Amino acid sequence: MSCRFSISGRPSVADLITAPEAAELYRDLVTAGRYHDFRWFALSQGVPEERVEELWRYLGPADALRDL
Repeated sequence: MSCRFSISGRPSVADLITAPEAAELYRDLVTAGRYHDFRWFALSQGVPEERVEELWRYLGPADALRDL
């Protein structure tokens, strides 16, 4: 298993997605604008809290706004 690292030494955002099934659910939640559900799912999958919003932006369109 390989792991890509960013310049800062942390795993890349893409490596935070742990399984193909998870990637599909992440994208569905982003597409639906369901940030709170996305956040809960990401945390339950072991994504560090400080990286959840970064992952949200990575998977969504550049102008994606969360529905708070």
